[in-house]
Amino acid sequence: MNKKINFEKIVFYMVGLIILILPAYLIRFILFGVPSTMLETYIYLTFVAFCIHVLISKVKLNLNKLKLPILILVIAGISSFLANDKMAALGQTKAYFFDGLLVLVMFNYFLKKTNFAQVPLHGYLLSSLTVALWGILQRLGIFGLLSHQKADPMLADQVSQGRILGPFESPNYLAMYILPAVVMLALVLLGNNKPIKLAINKIFAYISIFILLVSLIMSQSIAAILALVLVVSIYLYINFPKARAYILTILVLLSILFSTVIFSKKVSKSDSFFSRLEIYKAAVQISSDHLLVGIGLGNFNDSFGGYIINVPDRMNWEALHPHNLFLNYLVSLGIPGLALFLLLVAKTIRKDSWENKALYFFPFLAIILNGFIDTTFFKNDLAIIFWLFYAFLI
Repeated sequence: MNKKINFEKIVFYMVGLIILILPAYLIRFILFGVPSTMLETYIYLTFVAFCIHVLISKVKLNLNKLKLPILILVIAGISSFLANDKMAALGQTKAYFFDGLLVLVMFNYFLKKTNFAQVPLHGYLLSSLTVALWGILQRLGIFGLLSHQKADPMLADQVSQGRILGPFESPNYLAMYILPAVVMLALVLLGNNKPIKLAINKIFAYISIFILLVSLIMSQSIAAILALVLVVSIYLYINFPKARAYILTILVLLSILFSTVIFSKKVSKSDSFFSRLEIYKAAVQISSDHLLVGIGLGNFNDSFGGYIINVPDRMNWEALHPHNLFLNYLVSLGIPGLALFLLLVAKTIRKDSWENKALYFFPFLAIILNGFIDTTFFKNDLAIIFWLFYAFLI
């Protein structure tokens, strides 16, 4: 006798495995005249299957927890229609907020199901390991650069410095992608993933975190490495009160060491630290003139050129984004967008989050801390990772 097909289970795994194929955003094409990606197409097909399941099951969706992401999507839409480059703004709004909202709706529904969290978390770990190994094999000369990487002249200099990037457009993107996975594995190995369990073999966890740490170090992303040190220190400070004096001492010493390394470096016009200062200055100038609705997503580079073109000894002629998560919200979506995002983050920083949802809270915190020096959201895959951990915390 043939078994009846369990459609809900099929959708269950389709939704959970979205995280596994995040790098598929690099596969781009035109679909019905609209630019799209393999990742986006999979999300839409999965959402269609999800809607069919909801209709068949006659389930009522509860979207009360998703009010803030919905409001941010509305603000992003308004900013897009008022932006100079509307197509760029609408395209990024679709990729980061609309697609993210679809994923949130599906996650919010299936998180009520037993063991659903295991599927996307394991998918994310496998995905992180894949791109980490990809980067290491690139460094060993086993993997070469992809066509879109060869087309970027800036990457040649970064690769010559020994930095790895995996399939991405920047070493920092690789670091931002794997950072939450490193934190998650660290919690598993420290034994504080209770009451949430991640079904993973300890030996596999040790091997995995070693590979991810090697990849993170070889990316040479100071922002991601600093975020890792900070989030682990915060975790230890919260959970080991007797060792707080030692933890603070180590943090102070590391801060002094880091400052010494930064300021002892020879100042050059290509130095990323000093370039960032210039970008931050331009972002503040731009946002001060567009406080209400911002300039729209994907419009920073064009505006950047006009604001500091007269600065003597200008370091950068291009900057795709402000290299700061909060400045990016302010510049792109204005004060309303930044305020909603800050409220969204604030609602996740609760005592019960770091006590009962540590496995989700600290990776999310790592994303936020890394966001002070880099843009850990405004990218197809990074946005979905952000919404993944947010879904677990609301």
